[in-house]
Amino acid sequence: MASTSERNWAAVSTILTNIALNGTTEIFSSAIDFVTIGFEGGHFTIDTTFNSSGVSGITANLYGSIDSTNFDDVPLTALQIEVSTAAPTQISFIIRDIAFGRWGLAHSSAETNMAVATIQFKPWTWKT
Repeated sequence: MASTSERNWAAVSTILTNIALNGTTEIFSSAIDFVTIGFEGGHFTIDTTFNSSGVSGITANLYGSIDSTNFDDVPLTALQIEVSTAAPTQISFIIRDIAFGRWGLAHSSAETNMAVATIQFKPWTWKT
């Protein structure tokens, strides 16, 4: 008989709340600490609301770290969130097997206050 693994999900945490993005200057989330909390991965959502006059999408960069102080100079991955003025835009992403991380968000070009973003995550570990 094959065994199956199940995830033990923790509560949702908000690591960036309703932050107005200002041009191409990256705004960083708080650090994501998988080591101390003992989790192996997490499901992230990035919710973005664009102003009706917004024309520039958002780049979401994920940076890793082995000590929660010195983050990578080059992101592990980058996601592009296209402008949608009709409704808020949500994207999901799974991260696993890193010690620490943080998200950096910025407009793709020099716009000012054309989007507001919130990042949440729900970490997991495997049930034993």
